[in-house]
Amino acid sequence: MTGKPLLRPFYALLLMGGLLLLPPLGMLLGQTETLSLLNEQRAARQRQVAAASLLMQHRDALRQQSQRLQALSDEASLFHRGADDAGVQIALLAQVRNLVQGAGLSIRSIDARAGDAVGGRRRLTVMVSAMGPIEQVVAAITSLETARPRLLVARLRILSGAEAGLVSAPDNPFLSLELEIDAYAQTAAP
Repeated sequence: MTGKPLLRPFYALLLMGGLLLLPPLGMLLGQTETLSLLNEQRAARQRQVAAASLLMQHRDALRQQSQRLQALSDEASLFHRGADDAGVQIALLAQVRNLVQGAGLSIRSIDARAGDAVGGRRRLTVMVSAMGPIEQVVAAITSLETARPRLLVARLRILSGAEAGLVSAPDNPFLSLELEIDAYAQTAAP
């Protein structure tokens, strides 16, 4: 019987020690999860830094290529191109006619004239007289302003139907529109 009393305090101490170690072990387990999450974030940041450094290595080449493409697209959006002035003028008249009629306006007259050529480039002016409801007038002006190659509305005059001598329904009044549109042409032929 002498062995039993010595074992009981040992088990009690072992149990007490185990119970005292549970909270630090639980905290350690929580810290392990946090550490693995931090490791994943660090790896993601390292991948981002590697991608950024790769872009930085090619930055100058990408910038030069972007500038070349920008210059090409700017020039292409500014100039109407063709083999000769007459061809460009016919194409320009067709483009303006399609945009104005596409917006729903009725064209009363359309004419074009060419300015002096300077360095293979020439200013072309198209005069358009059209009529239609206000929504279609707004749509026509918007389509002309957003056309590519660019069309520049140099002069715009809008008259009410009565001022222009037009007869229209009171609930859908017609407007008369007079436009002077400039465009710039670059031709291959001198």
